[in-house]
Amino acid sequence: MSTPDEIRAEIEATRGNLGSDVDALADKVNPSSIAHRQTEKVKGRFE
Repeated sequence: MSTPDEIRAEIEATRGNLGSDVDALADKVNPSSIAHRQTEKVKGRFE
């Protein structure tokens, strides 16, 4: 059985992980990020 302190620590760790996931997802769907990735992909084909 977990103690309340252990449960709180797990919740905080989960919140931190979710925050990172949301930030990564937001960057992935950001139009300027998409354009930058596409530009880099095209540049890579011509090198």
